[in-house]
Amino acid sequence: MQPAFFARMATTLQEVEDNYDVIIFDCPPQLGYLTMSALCASTGVLITVVPNMLDIASMSQFLQMSAELLDVVAQAGAPMDFDFLRFLINRHEPGDGL
Repeated sequence: MQPAFFARMATTLQEVEDNYDVIIFDCPPQLGYLTMSALCASTGVLITVVPNMLDIASMSQFLQMSAELLDVVAQAGAPMDFDFLRFLINRHEPGDGL
C-alpha cells in the first residue's frame, strides 16, 4: 500500500537520512503536493522574505492559507513537528526608506 501523499517524501528520505546532516527543500510558494509533502517531511522551516509591503502582504496571505491546509493534513495524520520556523530577509536595500 502506498503511503499518503504527505508521507511519500518522508518515507523516501528515511532511506538516505543517515548520510546527510541537512537536506534542503526549495519549494515554490504554492500549496501543491510537493510543498505539502516537503513540509510534512521537514524538521524545520526557513522562509525567505523580501522586505517590501507587497511581498510581505503576499507572504502573510500565503502563510494563512498554508496554516489552514496544514491543519487539514495534520488531522489526516501528517506529523507537524518542526524544531524551528525562521524568516530570512533577502534583497535588503539599506538605502530604501520602506
